[in-house]
Amino acid sequence: MKRVCQSSSLSDDLAETEEVEVSHPLIQQKAKELSRAPND
Repeated sequence: MKRVCQSSSLSDDLAETEEVEVSHPLIQQKAKELSRAPND
């Protein structure tokens, strides 16, 4: 599935949906890991 941004607001892209449960602990943990990852 290709994700297409439809808003310029990051909070819109991080909204809870049926497909993505952003409040789930594993999603929160992965988000923290990725935010600390060095840039390629």
